[in-house]
Amino acid sequence: MNQFADKAQPAASEPSATRLTLVKTRRAFIGAITATTLAVLGGALGNIASSGWSKREDLHDSVEYFFFLFDSERYPEAYRVGIEDILRNTSRGGAEFVRWLNNVACAAVWDGQLYAALSLFHQIPPGHGDWWKPIVVSNLAYTRYHLGLETGSYIPYLERSITSLALDSQPKQEAWLQLWSRQPAGSDRLVVPPLAVLYRLYAKEGDFLKSYEAARADIELQGISAQGTRLVVGLMAEPLRREKEALRLADQVTREHNPPSSWDHMEAERDVIISLLSGRGSATGATFVGQAESAKGEYYSWTSLADVRYFLEGSPLLRHELGERILASYEQVDMGHLLAMVQLNRFLKS
Repeated sequence: MNQFADKAQPAASEPSATRLTLVKTRRAFIGAITATTLAVLGGALGNIASSGWSKREDLHDSVEYFFFLFDSERYPEAYRVGIEDILRNTSRGGAEFVRWLNNVACAAVWDGQLYAALSLFHQIPPGHGDWWKPIVVSNLAYTRYHLGLETGSYIPYLERSITSLALDSQPKQEAWLQLWSRQPAGSDRLVVPPLAVLYRLYAKEGDFLKSYEAARADIELQGISAQGTRLVVGLMAEPLRREKEALRLADQVTREHNPPSSWDHMEAERDVIISLLSGRGSATGATFVGQAESAKGEYYSWTSLADVRYFLEGSPLLRHELGERILASYEQVDMGHLLAMVQLNRFLKS
């Protein structure tokens, strides 16, 4: 036997051992890669899940912060949080997205950004049988009323909606803001029927009897909370011969029943109404300066324009007195350039 062959004989089994070693090594390598991949993927999936949870938590915090700012009457900040943090992170197409279009639009209105609010309302798809539709339509009509846009076509729908909203039983925690009513913190009623929208629309159409009837119904429904409605009765008291009733209701307008940003407006308008209806002469001083400087000063510029334009057609003295005082007050604090005040100035001169 060839010595070299004899030496080589044991080597005949080496290829099998080598292959086995290679297979084991390859399996170990693949196993390591697989384990590493799964670990990385698991971590990534964990991060994604954690990120999703974090987003839900962030959205919840943003919602809480929005209502905190809103209740604190910090409307510009509430509007910004609504646009940047809530609407941007809420799925489109559902009732929740509609709710936030509505709520952010309300913050825009109270910040005086009525055209921005109108744009948000117009993004809401038509509701067919959705319980929230009367809220959105009422808020939209309220905004259009203040801007002097057509609103008569909304009246029949709102008239039909009064009963359905009076019976509404939606959970309060899903808050839908209403421009015509500020809900007391302890209230279990989600929605106040939009009588305060209706009486405005009636007045805009020149139907003061219907406007008065809707105002009286709103006072009966909301009780002492219907502070603005009490003053509306005063605005149209003269042509309706309701002066005594108007004075009685105006005396019920007090600081404790109004939010801080509203009181300057309410007090100033109340004092002018009482002074003229009682015949005791006009109120003195720059009556509406506090209103102009309040957190809702720009919003109230639109409200004052609408009051003078629509409710005082039959009361020329009150129209002139109220309009001139409002205009002078806004000019005194360098806010006479506001669009509503420019329109008021033109209206008073026409």
